[in-house]
Amino acid sequence: MALSALMHGPADQFRLLVLACVQEMLDTFPPEVANALSETYQLIEDYRAEARRVLAPKDEKSAWQMISDHCAFHHPDWPMQRLSQLGLGPLHAHVLISLAMVEEDATLALLFEPEAGQLTLGGLTARWRGATGIDAPELVRVALQDLVECGLVTSLGTGCSRNDRGFAIADPVADLLLGLVPRGAGMDFVDAAMLADARLWVAPAKDSPCPDIASEYLATEKAGIILIRGAAHNGRKTFAQMAAHMAGRNLLCISQDSLTTPENLRIALALAVLSNAALLCEIDSSPGETVRLPPPHFTNVVPLMLICNERTSVEPNRPITLRSIRLPMPDQVARLSHWKQGGFGGKQAARHAEDWILTSGNIRRASACTPIAEDKTRDGTAIRLAMRDLRDARLDALASPVDLDREPTKLFLDREGDEEIQSLILRCKHRERLARAQGSAGVRALLSGASGTGKTSPRATSPGSWARTCTVSTCRPQ
Repeated sequence: MALSALMHGPADQFRLLVLACVQEMLDTFPPEVANALSETYQLIEDYRAEARRVLAPKDEKSAWQMISDHCAFHHPDWPMQRLSQLGLGPLHAHVLISLAMVEEDATLALLFEPEAGQLTLGGLTARWRGATGIDAPELVRVALQDLVECGLVTSLGTGCSRNDRGFAIADPVADLLLGLVPRGAGMDFVDAAMLADARLWVAPAKDSPCPDIASEYLATEKAGIILIRGAAHNGRKTFAQMAAHMAGRNLLCISQDSLTTPENLRIALALAVLSNAALLCEIDSSPGETVRLPPPHFTNVVPLMLICNERTSVEPNRPITLRSIRLPMPDQVARLSHWKQGGFGGKQAARHAEDWILTSGNIRRASACTPIAEDKTRDGTAIRLAMRDLRDARLDALASPVDLDREPTKLFLDREGDEEIQSLILRCKHRERLARAQGSAGVRALLSGASGTGKTSPRATSPGSWARTCTVSTCRPQ
């Protein structure tokens, strides 16, 4: 039967490679030993019969070589074909499949060991000594060490002799070889078909970067770090997803712990290479903090996108291409688009776009949790209530929100004080223009005076005029 009719995905390739491996091993045994194994263990006989039925080597090629050549030509992006990008060769692939097939069916360990169980270094070296006709224990040891250092294989225990030390394939790697979604602690795999479409991107400003800039970097096989900077909930992860989608890559999201732990980073890099994925990690750091990356075993293998704030610094473990992309706060045009996509009508969307200086993510969140009134409208009061639910809980320890819905308080001020208050109101209403002109975001005011003199009252003098969320923080002079 033609190989093209037998292989429709990585799982089919894995199955055929297992059959080829079983067939090759049984052919190295004396006929009486091979027949005894088949007669004693029905599973081995089933594998042997299936291998004879579907694998018919031609031109003196082994079944393994036929499968490998076919996939190298027709399916170069399947995981087993991408091992070469990690610097691994045919012997590494044989060892990996041997470990994986024992993970699937422990009885197959009998082909290596006298008793079924986990594979050991002694059993694996003996397998290739018999299969190749040469004594190659050192080559097998080096191959195993390479697989361990890449994170594809784990060593089981050190409290035994070297030859008795066991090895097992990492669970996410086994998932990938079987055509399943790789799963592991601190990682989340997203198929390219499930990523956000770049056609839905709403540019935060007229001259802001678009996902196609990052996709050009991701389209190459060389390593590099792309820093996507900006405020939280402002489309940074959406930007990364769209860039990966445009580059035709899957996405492997990892936690910050995985990024800064050498063992976890190794397996994440290996999985990203085998699955044709870009790596994505969101860094939760303090302003000005430096994040140091550990050195992986291999270099120049896969691009890494890091989501961070404006002032986070990244220190790579080696010289590497480092690109920085900054996503600004959305301007009024972008905010209008987000409010419309959130289900608001034209006039409502235009009013909210002018009144509320929010990130794109918070606009979507506010739209989703804003109650709709009986007349099918959602006013500013409903938006403010929704925004309170979205407020970062850490802010509660520093400041308290001011209720905009209470009755205005009359202030008794002299002319100079009244001018200051009116100026503050104007700055709040037009803070976006001030931010563009002065390069700062937000409006802050320091009101000083003795306790009970009405320092918080100005916020409640004209709620409709401010049209902004306000928080009040109290500090004591030292």
